[in-house]
Amino acid sequence: MSKLNLNTILLTVIAILLLLLLLKPQIQGAAGDFPAAAGESIVSLGEGKIGIVDSSKDSGNYGKILIFDFNSETNNFVYKGTFDYSDYIRNPQK
Repeated sequence: MSKLNLNTILLTVIAILLLLLLLKPQIQGAAGDFPAAAGESIVSLGEGKIGIVDSSKDSGNYGKILIFDFNSETNNFVYKGTFDYSDYIRNPQK
């Protein structure tokens, strides 16, 4: 196999792989698509699940993680519950 054919095959394979990466479906509304407010952090909790952590002491949600699941039918996150991590850190046996 000549050097020219090898280069052509290699470049074709790279182009196909890049095309596949560009066409890969992505979840709309993922955590990186919207900014967090001051004192809030958005964390990924796994496939299709995020948590919003509020670290602002003046907030009613201080010390809590709000859990949201992604609904692929509506392309929105749906509130699922709250986890009080500050209470868990103070009383892990609870």
